[in-house]
Amino acid sequence: MVALTCVLHAVAGFFLTGVSAPETPSNLTGFVVGVFLALFFLQALLWRACHDPFGRRLYVHALNGFYLGTIANRLLGHL
Repeated sequence: MVALTCVLHAVAGFFLTGVSAPETPSNLTGFVVGVFLALFFLQALLWRACHDPFGRRLYVHALNGFYLGTIANRLLGHL
């Protein structure tokens, strides 16, 4: 199995020689990093908010993923 993987890797390398990866815009990369950092800090601090009524409501919505899955399902359902 390992030999097959090495062969497939060599074949892919042969066909992709000289192909450069597309450059991602630095603004997009910065935005994605910022969103992940914001979510990380929100998650890290959310457990402390359980004593506050607003924090309890925020915690319930955060556990439900801020309902992004529901919104995505509704949008995809219209397609």
